[in-house]
Amino acid sequence: MGTETLATQFKTVQVETTKSHVLQWGQTTFTSEPIGNFEAGTYNVENHDGESWWHKVKRHSKDFVKKAVQETPKAFLKNEFAVDSRDIKLHQLYHNVKRDPSVENMKELQEELKMRTTTDERFQALFPHHLDAIKNKTYPQPTDFDCLRNLIDTYEESCEKLNDYSLKWVSAFVAECEGLKSAPQARLQTVEKIQTACAKTE
Repeated sequence: MGTETLATQFKTVQVETTKSHVLQWGQTTFTSEPIGNFEAGTYNVENHDGESWWHKVKRHSKDFVKKAVQETPKAFLKNEFAVDSRDIKLHQLYHNVKRDPSVENMKELQEELKMRTTTDERFQALFPHHLDAIKNKTYPQPTDFDCLRNLIDTYEESCEKLNDYSLKWVSAFVAECEGLKSAPQARLQTVEKIQTACAKTE
């Protein structure tokens, strides 16, 4: 805790977390401080001034080996058994059915599965040319936020409100808007496509 900073800790968590979205916001001017400064109790940052060169090498080597041998496998195992943040509700409904296979629980699970299938089929039909980019996460960063708001509003007004699951398809809107930059008049066609696709699934 005496050498690891808040910024280092954030990067570690961001890299090791693969099934949800790690975010950072707010004031970040103090992220270079050691995490020990924010721990409760009587912890004090170790003072290594005057330490011999050999002891510094041993200390840093020990920290490196510890992280390489212990922490990485732990993170790997956690991710192996972790649930994607977009699938939490599905897993909860499934466990409800296992615990109590009542008609109500079965119906809730079936409705969730139907919603997911309908959502996936709808977006695949709307944006077939963006599917590879979405799958491989090679879609561009959003810059045309006016277009993005327009497409999201159209979807939510014509189809349904975006939820934890369907939010994964926002990247399709991003890819479409960035592609429409060279042909802004085509946005109306995309809006009409969304309205038509949602009308078909009502």
